[in-house]
Amino acid sequence: MGGVRGWVHVIMNNFECSLHEFTHIQVKYQSTAFFFTKNREYTRYISSYIDNFKLILKCANSMMFIDPHLDPTKPRYQDLQRVFSSMAGRSPAPPIEIHRVCYVRSGRSRQVLPESDWKSCFHALSSSLLSAGLFADVFIWDNFHDRFIISDLVGISAQNGFDTTTHPGSKTTWNRLGRQERDDVQREFDPASGRHNLK
Repeated sequence: MGGVRGWVHVIMNNFECSLHEFTHIQVKYQSTAFFFTKNREYTRYISSYIDNFKLILKCANSMMFIDPHLDPTKPRYQDLQRVFSSMAGRSPAPPIEIHRVCYVRSGRSRQVLPESDWKSCFHALSSSLLSAGLFADVFIWDNFHDRFIISDLVGISAQNGFDTTTHPGSKTTWNRLGRQERDDVQREFDPASGRHNLK
């Protein structure tokens, strides 16, 4: 696994499955404003996110994208590939983690998807990761609700994550976390913490 890039590694219930034999992917700003201001409002366009977050994308040594609904096959999340493109050329490439829940929809309509569906879902990211020279671990959890972007430089509570829209005037607010809050979120999504269960 060491040195292999451009692949996606999906982790469920301590089971690290390789998709290599199936799909040839592996499943195992003003940006500085975040350091000085607590809250930032953005238009929910990917260009706005990248313009205001580019310094962190270029300099962070690790990245965690935590969003219970993140699905790169859905139109509102397909712009995530542009985020990876903006991280291209990093050497060494920063480790990337993606965290989402194991189900779609909610309430009585909630449906837990099988492993094969998650393999197919995150295969959609493999080409953009490969082009950028990156590697991502995808963690599929039982349940959580909030969205965060966590790096070694800054932690952000992101109301809509990288869920984008082309609707004019659609806004979202990102909130900078304190160091202790950031570290707590990072620990929360460490499989060893036991605070959530991998599915």
